[in-house]
Amino acid sequence: GKVIMYADRVTPAMQRAIDETNRRRKIQMEYNEKYGIKPKSIVKPIMEDIFAPFRDKEEEMYKLYEDSIFQLKESLSLEEYAALLEEEMYKAASELRYEDAAKIRDELFRIKEQLKGNS
Repeated sequence: GKVIMYADRVTPAMQRAIDETNRRRKIQMEYNEKYGIKPKSIVKPIMEDIFAPFRDKEEEMYKLYEDSIFQLKESLSLEEYAALLEEEMYKAASELRYEDAAKIRDELFRIKEQLKGNS
């Protein structure tokens, strides 16, 4: 691999890291030469395919979860429902589920408009 270091000067810690890398590289090259090893890049399969079944289940789980949140509307006051939606929106965003957070945000906007109309 390659490392690109951005600095105005080489610090003692940087120099130690560079020296250690060079020392290890020299040992590896001597070993490779001694045993006739020609280094080559590795090829790995894309791991995403392994996780596809789990991703589908996760999306299904979030859909059920989202539906259950929206169904709570009947059992809560609009204020309570808005507070719950806001909490869930931030939770979804923190879990990097931005599409879910956006759906919840849209529902939250609708509820807040209803609250404005009722006051």
